[in-house]
Amino acid sequence: MKRFLTLIMLLFMALFCGFLFSCNNESESQQQSEEFPPFCEVRKKKIGKADCIIINTGSKILMIDTGETENLADIHSFMREREWDKIDTLILTHPDKDHIGGASEIISHYGIKTVIEGAYAPLTEEYVLYHATLEEMGIEPIILNGAYSFKLDGCEIEIDAPRKQKYASKQSNNSSLVGSLTCGERRFLFCGDAMELRLAELTESEIGAHD
Repeated sequence: MKRFLTLIMLLFMALFCGFLFSCNNESESQQQSEEFPPFCEVRKKKIGKADCIIINTGSKILMIDTGETENLADIHSFMREREWDKIDTLILTHPDKDHIGGASEIISHYGIKTVIEGAYAPLTEEYVLYHATLEEMGIEPIILNGAYSFKLDGCEIEIDAPRKQKYASKQSNNSSLVGSLTCGERRFLFCGDAMELRLAELTESEIGAHD
């Protein structure tokens, strides 16, 4: 019963993440911001239906997903307005084109040194182009098969990788990396497009233990 209730809570969190972070057709003036004093700021970039989350931890910039190629102009404009000309770390939750379509240009344009992705690797046009750019730039991606964590300034980022190589349904979505950002007393969950099978795995992870 306890496991069932935990799963229900995780499903609710996924819906909440989707509501909070998924992109829609709102104008730039409707840009949302979450600030976590004294040093962390999360920006949910509005770029149609694609995903792109930008986190400023004080002196470092972390990007989670890059949207599609058609969203690049909006992302560049957003970065210029804030005078952010470098991205330190890029996390790609899964290889759907609305999450990695802009990855090739983002990597080459913003001098990214650290790229983190999951092990699921479909040979789609977007995925092949993205990896070709990594090779051209001499970047060896961190490919996760298990838990991984790192820090940027005073923030801790924990990533939970899929437990399976193959899922019975929605393979790409259920292969999503799920990340947790901890800044001070605040924690935030980034779900990618994780669905029921993937969310059920979070009951075995400390990442799932969000308030």
